Amino acid sequence: LRNLAVGLGNAPSTIPVIEALHARRDYPSELVREHVEWALQRHGVADAEG
Repeated sequence: LRNLAVGLGNAPSTIPVIEALHARRDYPSELVREHVEWALQRHGVADAEG
């Protein structure tokens, strides 16, 4: 899932991409969560950490 988060972070900003990332914000793995937050920030999601 980390690699998917990286891929989605580099993908065009679309609603499905951002929704997919939001769905994994609380994933048990800290590594995955960190990359999901990075990807959300790349898409300009305000306050990606909270």
